[in-house]
Amino acid sequence: MAVRNVDHPIREYRQHNQLSLEDLSDQIGINSATLHHLEKNRGHQVIRKILAFCERNDIKPSVFFPNSPEI
Repeated sequence: MAVRNVDHPIREYRQHNQLSLEDLSDQIGINSATLHHLEKNRGHQVIRKILAFCERNDIKPSVFFPNSPEI
């Protein structure tokens, strides 16, 4: 049975919109290496920890991500 390689939603979005890592990382405002790690599921743990901290302490994530839309 073949194992299907499933792309991360960020990578799917980037490819669907014909964006390079550099293009999308510039638009987001992060380093392209950080975006690459997120696509490879190596960076999501930090985001989850921040969101869990916010939830436990009744803090809006926008406190830590002020330029992001309301989460």
